[in-house]
Amino acid sequence: MNQICAIYDTDAVYAKRLMGLIIEKKMVPFGVWVFTKKDEMLAGLQRKEISLLVTTEEEMSWIREEYAGEMLILTENEQQQELGKGKQSCYKYQQPDRIVRIILDYFGRDSVSEQIPVLGIFSLGNVQERSAFALEAARISAEEYKTLYVNLEEFSGLEKLLPASHSKTLSDLLYEYRQRNGQLSERMQDGICSVQGFDYIPPVRCADDISDIDCEQILQMIQQLAKQQGYERILLDIGQGVSKAWKLLGNCADIYFVTQKDAYADSRRQSFEIYFIESGMEDVLEHIREVCVTQVGGRIDGDFWTSGEDEISQLAREQFLAKCSA
Repeated sequence: MNQICAIYDTDAVYAKRLMGLIIEKKMVPFGVWVFTKKDEMLAGLQRKEISLLVTTEEEMSWIREEYAGEMLILTENEQQQELGKGKQSCYKYQQPDRIVRIILDYFGRDSVSEQIPVLGIFSLGNVQERSAFALEAARISAEEYKTLYVNLEEFSGLEKLLPASHSKTLSDLLYEYRQRNGQLSERMQDGICSVQGFDYIPPVRCADDISDIDCEQILQMIQQLAKQQGYERILLDIGQGVSKAWKLLGNCADIYFVTQKDAYADSRRQSFEIYFIESGMEDVLEHIREVCVTQVGGRIDGDFWTSGEDEISQLAREQFLAKCSA
Protein backbone atom coordinates (compact mmCIF):
# COMPACT_ATOMS: atom_id res chain seq x y z
CA MET A 1 0.00 0.00 0.00
CA ASN A 2 2.12 2.85 -1.31
CA GLN A 3 -0.54 5.53 -1.84
CA ILE A 4 -1.52 7.84 0.99
CA CYS A 5 -4.55 10.06 1.52
CA ALA A 6 -3.80 12.75 4.11
CA ILE A 7 -6.56 14.67 5.89
CA TYR A 8 -5.73 17.98 7.55
CA ASP A 9 -8.35 19.89 9.51
CA THR A 10 -8.02 21.72 12.82
CA ASP A 11 -11.52 20.41 13.59
CA ALA A 12 -10.27 17.12 15.01
CA VAL A 13 -13.74 15.60 15.35
CA TYR A 14 -14.53 16.19 11.67
CA ALA A 15 -11.13 14.95 10.46
CA LYS A 16 -11.25 11.74 12.49
CA ARG A 17 -14.83 11.06 11.50
CA LEU A 18 -13.92 11.36 7.83
CA MET A 19 -10.97 9.03 8.34
CA GLY A 20 -13.26 6.54 10.11
CA LEU A 21 -15.72 6.49 7.22
CA ILE A 22 -12.90 5.75 4.78
CA ILE A 23 -11.38 3.02 6.94
CA GLU A 24 -14.81 1.37 7.29
CA LYS A 25 -14.53 0.49 3.61
CA LYS A 26 -11.70 -1.94 4.52
CA MET A 27 -10.84 -2.67 0.88
CA VAL A 28 -9.39 0.75 0.13
CA PRO A 29 -6.08 0.48 -1.77
CA PHE A 30 -4.40 3.33 0.13
CA GLY A 31 -3.42 4.42 3.61
CA VAL A 32 -5.06 7.28 5.54
CA TRP A 33 -3.19 9.84 7.66
CA VAL A 34 -4.92 12.48 9.80
CA PHE A 35 -3.37 15.75 10.98
CA THR A 36 -5.07 18.34 13.20
CA LYS A 37 -2.08 20.58 13.98
CA LYS A 38 0.04 22.66 11.60
CA ASP A 39 3.40 21.39 12.84
CA GLU A 40 2.25 17.78 12.40
CA MET A 41 1.04 18.54 8.88
CA LEU A 42 4.37 20.15 7.98
CA ALA A 43 6.22 17.08 9.24
CA GLY A 44 3.94 14.84 7.19
CA LEU A 45 4.57 16.87 4.05
CA GLN A 46 8.31 16.42 4.48
CA ARG A 47 7.92 12.67 4.01
CA LYS A 48 6.92 13.17 0.35
CA GLU A 49 4.52 10.21 0.46
CA ILE A 50 1.13 11.89 0.12
CA SER A 51 -0.87 11.16 -3.04
CA LEU A 52 -3.96 13.20 -2.17
CA LEU A 53 -4.30 15.90 0.50
CA VAL A 54 -7.78 16.68 1.83
CA THR A 55 -7.92 19.99 3.65
CA THR A 56 -10.04 23.10 4.18
CA GLU A 57 -10.19 26.30 2.21
CA GLU A 58 -8.73 28.22 5.17
CA GLU A 59 -5.58 26.09 5.27
CA MET A 60 -5.04 25.88 1.52
CA SER A 61 -3.18 29.21 1.24
CA TRP A 62 -0.13 28.12 3.24
CA ILE A 63 -0.28 24.43 2.30
CA ARG A 64 0.00 25.13 -1.43
CA GLU A 65 3.38 26.75 -0.74
CA GLU A 66 4.62 23.51 0.84
CA TYR A 67 2.80 20.92 -1.25
CA ALA A 68 2.44 20.79 -5.04
CA GLY A 69 0.47 17.55 -5.31
CA GLU A 70 -3.23 16.77 -5.76
CA MET A 71 -5.64 18.35 -3.29
CA LEU A 72 -9.33 18.07 -2.40
CA ILE A 73 -10.46 21.34 -0.82
CA LEU A 74 -13.40 21.30 1.60
CA THR A 75 -15.24 24.58 1.17
CA GLU A 76 -17.99 26.46 3.01
CA ASN A 77 -19.59 27.26 -0.35
CA GLU A 78 -21.92 24.69 -1.92
CA GLN A 79 -20.94 25.81 -5.41
CA GLN A 80 -17.93 24.01 -6.86
CA GLN A 81 -14.99 26.36 -7.32
CA GLU A 82 -12.14 26.53 -9.80
CA LEU A 83 -8.95 26.32 -7.74
CA GLY A 84 -6.35 25.50 -10.35
CA LYS A 85 -4.74 22.38 -11.77
CA GLY A 86 -4.70 19.37 -9.45
CA LYS A 87 -7.13 20.97 -7.00
CA GLN A 88 -10.78 19.96 -6.67
CA SER A 89 -13.34 21.54 -4.37
CA CYS A 90 -16.37 20.04 -2.62
CA TYR A 91 -18.84 21.28 -0.03
CA LYS A 92 -17.57 20.35 3.44
CA TYR A 93 -20.97 19.88 5.08
CA GLN A 94 -22.66 17.68 2.51
CA GLN A 95 -23.40 14.00 3.17
CA PRO A 96 -20.03 12.54 4.35
CA ASP A 97 -20.47 9.50 2.08
CA ARG A 98 -20.31 11.79 -0.93
CA ILE A 99 -16.93 13.14 0.14
CA VAL A 100 -15.71 9.60 0.76
CA ARG A 101 -16.89 8.63 -2.73
CA ILE A 102 -14.90 11.49 -4.28
CA ILE A 103 -11.78 10.30 -2.44
CA LEU A 104 -12.35 6.68 -3.45
CA ASP A 105 -12.93 7.72 -7.07
CA TYR A 106 -9.60 9.55 -7.08
CA PHE A 107 -7.67 6.46 -6.00
CA GLY A 108 -9.91 4.24 -8.10
CA ARG A 109 -8.37 5.66 -11.25
CA ASP A 110 -5.19 3.79 -10.41
CA SER A 111 -6.67 0.75 -8.65
CA VAL A 112 -9.53 -0.42 -10.87
CA SER A 113 -7.34 -3.09 -12.41
CA GLU A 114 -6.62 -4.52 -8.97
CA GLN A 115 -10.26 -5.44 -8.34
CA ILE A 116 -12.19 -8.19 -10.11
CA PRO A 117 -15.44 -6.72 -11.53
CA VAL A 118 -18.40 -7.45 -9.24
CA LEU A 119 -21.81 -7.65 -10.91
CA GLY A 120 -24.79 -7.51 -8.57
CA ILE A 121 -28.24 -8.99 -9.15
CA PHE A 122 -30.82 -7.43 -6.83
CA SER A 123 -34.59 -7.16 -6.42
CA LEU A 124 -37.26 -5.87 -4.07
CA GLY A 125 -39.18 -9.14 -4.12
CA ASN A 126 -39.26 -11.47 -7.16
CA VAL A 127 -36.77 -13.75 -5.40
CA GLN A 128 -37.20 -16.69 -7.77
CA GLU A 129 -36.92 -14.52 -10.87
CA ARG A 130 -33.85 -12.76 -9.46
CA SER A 131 -31.98 -15.99 -8.72
CA ALA A 132 -33.07 -17.53 -12.04
CA PHE A 133 -31.68 -14.50 -13.86
CA ALA A 134 -28.48 -14.62 -11.77
CA LEU A 135 -27.91 -18.31 -12.52
CA GLU A 136 -28.53 -17.81 -16.23
CA ALA A 137 -26.24 -14.78 -16.17
CA ALA A 138 -23.49 -16.87 -14.54
CA ARG A 139 -23.85 -19.55 -17.19
CA ILE A 140 -23.72 -16.97 -19.99
CA SER A 141 -20.80 -15.08 -18.40
CA ALA A 142 -18.84 -18.33 -18.20
CA GLU A 143 -18.91 -18.55 -22.00
CA GLU A 144 -16.38 -15.71 -22.10
CA TYR A 145 -15.06 -15.20 -18.57
CA LYS A 146 -13.99 -17.39 -15.68
CA THR A 147 -16.93 -16.66 -13.39
CA LEU A 148 -17.67 -17.08 -9.67
CA TYR A 149 -21.32 -17.01 -8.51
CA VAL A 150 -22.18 -16.26 -4.87
CA ASN A 151 -25.73 -16.46 -3.52
CA LEU A 152 -26.53 -14.21 -0.54
CA GLU A 153 -30.06 -15.38 0.20
CA GLU A 154 -31.06 -16.55 3.70
CA PHE A 155 -33.08 -19.49 2.35
CA SER A 156 -31.86 -19.97 -1.20
CA GLY A 157 -33.62 -23.25 -1.99
CA LEU A 158 -30.81 -23.99 -4.43
CA GLU A 159 -29.27 -26.99 -2.66
CA LYS A 160 -30.14 -29.38 -5.52
CA LEU A 161 -28.97 -27.04 -8.27
CA LEU A 162 -25.85 -25.93 -6.37
CA PRO A 163 -24.80 -28.86 -4.15
CA ALA A 164 -21.93 -28.63 -1.67
CA SER A 165 -19.72 -31.36 -3.11
CA HIS A 166 -17.12 -31.00 -0.34
CA SER A 167 -19.68 -30.39 2.44
CA LYS A 168 -18.52 -26.77 2.71
CA THR A 169 -20.78 -23.77 2.23
CA LEU A 170 -20.41 -20.01 2.33
CA SER A 171 -20.98 -20.27 6.09
CA ASP A 172 -17.83 -22.40 6.48
CA LEU A 173 -15.71 -20.12 4.34
CA LEU A 174 -16.79 -17.02 6.26
CA TYR A 175 -16.04 -18.76 9.56
CA GLU A 176 -12.54 -19.79 8.47
CA TYR A 177 -11.86 -16.32 7.08
CA ARG A 178 -12.82 -14.66 10.36
CA GLN A 179 -10.79 -17.15 12.38
CA ARG A 180 -7.73 -16.33 10.28
CA ASN A 181 -8.23 -12.56 10.72
CA GLY A 182 -9.00 -11.85 7.08
CA GLN A 183 -6.55 -14.29 5.52
CA LEU A 184 -7.34 -17.13 3.11
CA SER A 185 -6.40 -20.71 3.86
CA GLU A 186 -5.59 -23.44 1.34
CA ARG A 187 -8.63 -25.40 2.53
CA MET A 188 -11.02 -22.61 1.57
CA GLN A 189 -10.71 -23.44 -2.12
CA ASP A 190 -12.37 -26.77 -1.29
CA GLY A 191 -15.57 -24.79 -0.82
CA ILE A 192 -15.69 -23.84 -4.51
CA CYS A 193 -17.79 -26.08 -6.78
CA SER A 194 -18.65 -26.05 -10.50
CA VAL A 195 -21.76 -26.44 -12.64
CA GLN A 196 -22.68 -25.45 -16.20
CA GLY A 197 -19.24 -23.96 -16.83
CA PHE A 198 -19.16 -21.53 -13.87
CA ASP A 199 -17.94 -21.87 -10.29
CA TYR A 200 -19.96 -21.17 -7.17
CA ILE A 201 -19.76 -21.18 -3.41
CA PRO A 202 -22.67 -23.27 -2.03
CA PRO A 203 -25.25 -21.05 -0.25
CA VAL A 204 -25.35 -20.80 3.54
CA ARG A 205 -27.20 -23.37 5.62
CA CYS A 206 -27.72 -21.00 8.55
CA ALA A 207 -29.86 -17.93 7.78
CA ASP A 208 -28.08 -15.94 10.52
CA ASP A 209 -24.91 -16.03 8.45
CA ILE A 210 -26.67 -13.75 5.94
CA SER A 211 -28.54 -11.45 8.33
CA ASP A 212 -25.34 -10.93 10.38
CA ILE A 213 -23.04 -10.62 7.39
CA ASP A 214 -20.36 -7.93 7.30
CA CYS A 215 -20.65 -6.58 3.74
CA GLU A 216 -17.12 -5.24 3.60
CA GLN A 217 -15.70 -8.49 4.97
CA ILE A 218 -17.45 -10.74 2.47
CA LEU A 219 -16.42 -8.47 -0.41
CA GLN A 220 -12.84 -8.61 0.79
CA MET A 221 -12.94 -12.41 1.10
CA ILE A 222 -14.52 -12.91 -2.32
CA GLN A 223 -12.04 -10.55 -3.98
CA GLN A 224 -9.12 -12.41 -2.42
CA LEU A 225 -10.54 -15.77 -3.52
CA ALA A 226 -11.19 -14.44 -7.01
CA LYS A 227 -7.63 -13.18 -7.41
CA GLN A 228 -6.19 -16.39 -6.00
CA GLN A 229 -8.23 -18.58 -8.36
CA GLY A 230 -7.96 -16.33 -11.42
CA TYR A 231 -11.62 -15.33 -11.80
CA GLU A 232 -12.54 -12.59 -14.24
CA ARG A 233 -16.12 -11.94 -13.08
CA ILE A 234 -17.90 -12.17 -9.72
CA LEU A 235 -21.71 -12.43 -9.65
CA LEU A 236 -23.47 -11.58 -6.39
CA ASP A 237 -27.07 -12.78 -6.09
CA ILE A 238 -28.06 -10.35 -3.32
CA GLY A 239 -30.97 -11.32 -1.06
CA GLN A 240 -33.07 -8.93 1.00
CA GLY A 241 -31.88 -10.54 4.22
CA VAL A 242 -28.49 -8.83 3.83
CA SER A 243 -28.29 -5.96 6.32
CA LYS A 244 -27.44 -2.67 4.57
CA ALA A 245 -27.27 -4.35 1.17
CA TRP A 246 -26.55 -0.95 -0.39
CA LYS A 247 -22.96 -1.36 0.83
CA LEU A 248 -22.69 -4.30 -1.54
CA LEU A 249 -24.46 -2.44 -4.34
CA GLY A 250 -22.03 0.45 -3.95
CA ASN A 251 -19.16 -1.91 -4.79
CA CYS A 252 -20.78 -3.37 -7.91
CA ALA A 253 -19.59 -2.30 -11.35
CA ASP A 254 -23.11 -2.99 -12.63
CA ILE A 255 -26.37 -3.81 -10.84
CA TYR A 256 -29.15 -5.81 -12.50
CA PHE A 257 -32.42 -4.82 -10.85
CA VAL A 258 -35.00 -7.58 -11.41
CA THR A 259 -38.58 -6.32 -11.19
CA GLN A 260 -42.10 -6.57 -12.56
CA LYS A 261 -43.96 -3.89 -14.43
CA ASP A 262 -46.87 -2.94 -12.20
CA ALA A 263 -47.86 0.03 -10.04
CA TYR A 264 -46.70 -1.49 -6.76
CA ALA A 265 -43.30 -2.54 -8.13
CA ASP A 266 -42.84 0.95 -9.62
CA SER A 267 -43.71 2.55 -6.27
CA ARG A 268 -41.16 0.39 -4.44
CA ARG A 269 -38.53 1.22 -7.03
CA GLN A 270 -39.20 4.94 -6.52
CA SER A 271 -38.84 4.57 -2.74
CA PHE A 272 -35.57 2.71 -3.31
CA GLU A 273 -34.22 5.49 -5.53
CA ILE A 274 -35.32 8.26 -3.15
CA TYR A 275 -33.46 6.57 -0.30
CA PHE A 276 -30.23 6.43 -2.30
CA ILE A 277 -30.54 10.06 -3.37
CA GLU A 278 -31.28 11.34 0.14
CA SER A 279 -28.40 9.25 1.53
CA GLY A 280 -25.91 10.83 -0.86
CA MET A 281 -25.47 7.61 -2.86
CA GLU A 282 -27.20 8.64 -6.07
CA ASP A 283 -24.11 7.65 -8.09
CA VAL A 284 -25.00 4.02 -7.36
CA LEU A 285 -28.23 4.49 -9.33
CA GLU A 286 -26.20 5.23 -12.45
CA HIS A 287 -25.00 1.60 -12.47
CA ILE A 288 -28.48 0.04 -12.37
CA ARG A 289 -29.91 -1.82 -15.36
CA GLU A 290 -33.57 -2.74 -15.04
CA VAL A 291 -34.56 -6.32 -15.87
CA CYS A 292 -38.33 -6.39 -16.23
CA VAL A 293 -39.96 -9.85 -16.12
CA THR A 294 -43.53 -10.67 -17.09
CA GLN A 295 -43.51 -14.40 -16.31
CA VAL A 296 -43.56 -14.80 -12.54
CA GLY A 297 -42.96 -18.00 -10.54
CA GLY A 298 -42.34 -21.62 -11.49
CA ARG A 299 -38.89 -21.03 -12.99
CA ILE A 300 -36.52 -22.80 -10.58
CA ASP A 301 -37.06 -26.54 -10.35
CA GLY A 302 -35.17 -29.79 -10.92
CA ASP A 303 -35.19 -29.24 -14.69
CA PHE A 304 -33.73 -25.75 -14.51
CA TRP A 305 -30.51 -26.54 -16.39
CA THR A 306 -32.32 -28.41 -19.20
CA SER A 307 -35.52 -26.40 -19.53
CA GLY A 308 -34.34 -24.48 -22.61
CA GLU A 309 -34.83 -20.86 -23.59
CA ASP A 310 -37.51 -18.76 -21.90
CA GLU A 311 -38.02 -15.11 -20.97
CA ILE A 312 -35.45 -15.14 -18.13
CA SER A 313 -32.69 -16.79 -20.15
CA GLN A 314 -33.37 -14.47 -23.10
CA LEU A 315 -33.19 -11.40 -20.84
CA ALA A 316 -29.93 -12.66 -19.34
CA ARG A 317 -28.39 -13.23 -22.74
CA GLU A 318 -29.61 -9.96 -24.25
CA GLN A 319 -28.77 -7.66 -21.34
CA PHE A 320 -26.02 -9.34 -19.39
CA LEU A 321 -23.78 -10.70 -22.15
CA ALA A 322 -24.14 -7.50 -24.18
CA LYS A 323 -23.00 -5.44 -21.18
CA CYS A 324 -20.11 -7.73 -20.27
CA SER A 325 -18.84 -7.72 -23.84
CA ALA A 326 -19.02 -3.92 -24.14
